[in-house]
Amino acid sequence: MALSILGLLSITAVTSTMGLFFCGIPICLEIRRRKTSEGTNPAPFLMGALGGIFWLRYGFLKSDCSILTVNVVGVTSQILYLIYFYLYTQIKTLINRQLVAVVVSTTAMLPFEMVAPHLGFMCMVLNIANFGAPLTGLRRVITEKSCQSLPLPLCVANFLVSAQWFFYGFLVGDPFIIAPNAVGMALALIQLSLFIIFPKRPLQFIPNKRRLVERNRTKTFCCHYTNNGDTLLTASQDHMIRLYSTSGKRQRYVPVKQITAPNVGWSILDLVVSPDGRHAIYATWSEYIHQCKIDGEDPDWQAFNLFPPDYRFAVFSIRFSADGSEILAGASDRRLYIYDRQANRQSLSIDAHEDDVNAVCFGDEASNIIYSGADDGLCKVWDRRTLSEERPQPVGVLAGHMDGITFIDSKGDGRHLITNSKDQSIKLWDVRKFSSNEAQEETRTAVSRQSWDYRWHSVPRYARRTSRLEGDTSLMTYRGHTVLHTLIRAHFSPAHVTGQRYIYSGCARGHCIVYDMLTGKIVKKLEGHRSVVRDVSWHPYEMEMTTSSWDGETAVWRWDQRAKRNFDVETAGDATMSDEDSCDEEYNRVRGRKRGTAAVAGVSDDDNGTSQGANRSRSRRGRWSASQTNMTSSSATSTGIIPSTDGTLDEAAGNDDRTVLNIELDDSELEDVEAAAAEILKRSLSRDE
Repeated sequence: MALSILGLLSITAVTSTMGLFFCGIPICLEIRRRKTSEGTNPAPFLMGALGGIFWLRYGFLKSDCSILTVNVVGVTSQILYLIYFYLYTQIKTLINRQLVAVVVSTTAMLPFEMVAPHLGFMCMVLNIANFGAPLTGLRRVITEKSCQSLPLPLCVANFLVSAQWFFYGFLVGDPFIIAPNAVGMALALIQLSLFIIFPKRPLQFIPNKRRLVERNRTKTFCCHYTNNGDTLLTASQDHMIRLYSTSGKRQRYVPVKQITAPNVGWSILDLVVSPDGRHAIYATWSEYIHQCKIDGEDPDWQAFNLFPPDYRFAVFSIRFSADGSEILAGASDRRLYIYDRQANRQSLSIDAHEDDVNAVCFGDEASNIIYSGADDGLCKVWDRRTLSEERPQPVGVLAGHMDGITFIDSKGDGRHLITNSKDQSIKLWDVRKFSSNEAQEETRTAVSRQSWDYRWHSVPRYARRTSRLEGDTSLMTYRGHTVLHTLIRAHFSPAHVTGQRYIYSGCARGHCIVYDMLTGKIVKKLEGHRSVVRDVSWHPYEMEMTTSSWDGETAVWRWDQRAKRNFDVETAGDATMSDEDSCDEEYNRVRGRKRGTAAVAGVSDDDNGTSQGANRSRSRRGRWSASQTNMTSSSATSTGIIPSTDGTLDEAAGNDDRTVLNIELDDSELEDVEAAAAEILKRSLSRDE
């Protein structure tokens, strides 16, 4: 009976320990994805290899097949992990020293005929050190009163493995197996008890302290970290791409370069950095995607022509492929484009949606799966291996939103993605479960019934409806942020620092909202901006987040346990919402009634830029700027214009629901407007009489 139990326990202990050794595979995959081992500690691999070698020697002395089997696998796997780590490490001096120490320790052990008690004692010490490694963060857990930094799966696995080896050692009567695994069980129990005393609190490690990076006079649309996190890029409405890097003990962001972008329509709509961090591309109201070098003095501009069929054309969303060789784009002509950078030509163009394509994304590292979202409310999944330009057919469609989609982000596993929408929600999807044709029709019907325009209207009550459409196949729906005026973005949090546990989004109320992906609850609301937060970016390897806003400010948020407020009073200023909530060509804050302005109803524009009034205004000479607040249909009949004595225009009547334009007119245009204004005034006076 005892022998049968011992045999079974030997098999389970060996199997579970081998499984524990394979925990290094995800670490190596992450290193490969980042193309660097920076931020990864090689000590566990080194200690695992050293301990395994000692246990192998002990197994030979004891002639124990179980110990030999498990440590052969353990030493082999740890050496392979070390080789992989070494290939991707940039600074090899430290790892060389550590490897030399391991080799010397092992070599020094081999010539001596060590007796089992001495060797067993050394193995026991190494085992206890390995089991106690997670306790190095105990002080942080007690200080933060949160177990967020402790790896729960590893703690559970350590407990199970040490318990099995403890009973195995008890059955074979080996004190050098019993002792370290008894200590390992005790340490694992201490770690598990901390999860009861100090439960995980995701809120504790989300950035909470705001610091201003820079304030501009124009709206900031995009912010983006390079893949290694060394540089922050922003794009503003003044046609400038700005690069920042950290400096000093406090890691303040300082400007290192400003690049003036050529051929910008009215703003840069999207900005993306290449995987190698050498180039940046941007999209605007143009048939070109523009590329510049960011790692040298010379920007070396290149323009990639998409040859669209429409004259008035904008690219709303762009993405690099995983290897940086291709660019994916979604545009206002309802099409998807792929541009081959190496061949310098357009390689794909398909009619993808029934309305503007606002968002595109690659779904996997192979760049074969493509996601696209549009104003028709549908998210389509494409497989390039089966895609035909003549008759493009998606492999599946995800339906459930009640309004257009503004942004898409992929989790990177080829299965999960999120979509942000004008129906004031974010949805989490699994591409293994597509929507039926009936569900797609439900979405089309719901979108066609929308009678409000997110560019200048406030959100109506019916648009905030929380009921699900028939056939909605989304896994989760997140609500709490506001999507207005522009294509606001939402992302998965980075894998390295958060395990992609969170979803975070900009907000038209000037906030950044962070959701728990599993529960759907809001775990943090970062407040401090005075206008729309269009883009947000989480640092890939630090608890740091950047927000770019239409108040012209770029702010960085970091975790600070001493912070009692969500924003820095030194830089926050007036935290009330401003009225600059439309997309204008030149940002000018509205400061009440001024001479030299004209109140004109019905003029607004956003990323989609399709307003007729805005199109008419662009045809005039000079510059103009618009600021729109909650326009209603009554604005056109309640606004009058009076020519002033100095040849400019002044406001005569109107309500608060109007658009104000600053227009510079030539003499002939001024005469036409004055005549029209006089006619409007004459009719108004006769009506009053």
